[in-house]
Amino acid sequence: MSIYDDLRPIAAELFEEFKQGDVRYVPIVVTPGATPDRPASSAPGAPVPINATARPVETKYVNGTSIVVTDKQVTIPNDGKVKPDMSGFIDIDAVRHKVIEIMARPTAGDPIVWTVMVRR
Repeated sequence: MSIYDDLRPIAAELFEEFKQGDVRYVPIVVTPGATPDRPASSAPGAPVPINATARPVETKYVNGTSIVVTDKQVTIPNDGKVKPDMSGFIDIDAVRHKVIEIMARPTAGDPIVWTVMVRR
């Protein structure tokens, strides 16, 4: 067992204690059984409530192309509820935002948290 295994439940507990507003992850569900004649369709799935923090994007991430100053930064604990995906969405206080970048923390191994950049 590593220190990261010990930190994962601590991070989840802290995010639950200091939860901000209503934050939900919306996965995209793809219809199985696609063929060349009948392509798969996708639609938003049921929103999953998550204990996360949302704030304006930190200036160190703003590059003017893929991440801009009006984006938001959401930190999600790896508590087993969700694993963010580039095709998903995050609802922040009932406003839908598209996931534009996902950064695992730490970058190697099983993350403790994900830093997710989103755009309205």
